Amino acid sequence: QALSISVADEVAFYTELNKELLSIVDLTAKQGANQQIAIKAAAFSAYLQMKERAGIERAVLSSTFGNDAFKVGAYRRFVTLVSEQEAYQERFLALTEPQNYSDYNQQLNNQAFKEVADYRAIAFAQDPQQLKQQQPERWFQTSTKRIELLSQFEQGLSNQLMAVTKARLNVATKHLYITLTVLLLVASLVIFVSMSVMRFIHQ
Repeated sequence: QALSISVADEVAFYTELNKELLSIVDLTAKQGANQQIAIKAAAFSAYLQMKERAGIERAVLSSTFGNDAFKVGAYRRFVTLVSEQEAYQERFLALTEPQNYSDYNQQLNNQAFKEVADYRAIAFAQDPQQLKQQQPERWFQTSTKRIELLSQFEQGLSNQLMAVTKARLNVATKHLYITLTVLLLVASLVIFVSMSVMRFIHQ
């Protein structure tokens, strides 16, 4: 049933679903006052961009495999999607923490990632016979496994970002309370001094 969705529909779905979230994360990375949060947000944004394109790639090749050629414009779209995924992956790895870097590279050894790479090689070759021999349902399942692994890893990144943000918020809130307390004490002192001066003047 999922394979009955057209490429255009799935591309539109992914794009609309992620557009606002990705723009918010990018904005946070650009305008974040705290460097640690800004770097984590930028890495997370790159990861989300990469995963979004993995979903679109799944749709493009699902409409290709089982046929002897790509549809008009589909091959260029496929090449662009793979290139963008690699670029965003490099950006993520350059920004993320060492432990995330290590964990992600371990994830790349998963069978689903290797099988996706094999399917990509077939698609890049554009051999009519090989393209026609591929089962789109099998490709869809394999690509979905990869995306599910990416989603699980994404949850960990999200939790880390939320934890750091919450910690900074707690610190900021504590500083705010301290500042307000000091201001109240100063205001009380000013009022006390003012009232004392007024009594002295009226005596």
